[in-house]
Amino acid sequence: ASVQVKTDMSFTRRDKDDRSAPFEWINDSGADFNPLYLVEGDIVVLKSGDKVPADVRVITAEDFKVNNSALTGEPDALERFAENKHGKPEDDKEATNLAFFGTDVKNGSCTAVVV
Repeated sequence: ASVQVKTDMSFTRRDKDDRSAPFEWINDSGADFNPLYLVEGDIVVLKSGDKVPADVRVITAEDFKVNNSALTGEPDALERFAENKHGKPEDDKEATNLAFFGTDVKNGSCTAVVV
């Protein structure tokens, strides 16, 4: 995954093969970055195998699916879209354009904004 913070710096995971430490990130210049410092409005790019670093609203998606089982118990990966395909916009937990902190990206990729 990569993160573009408001300072317009891009970050990528320090060790792409080490899933035991999903929140250790490094930018191109070698500076450490911890996604705990993400703020509303920051842009993140997620792909298969990543953990979602914050609650995000999907801006663009390509066959993007997340596993919400830790939150809902739902065993199947759920597709997320750039628009909310759920008919009730006031029901955020059911919105199809949101991905939640700590859930796993199972397929595809997306660009999203931290909410």
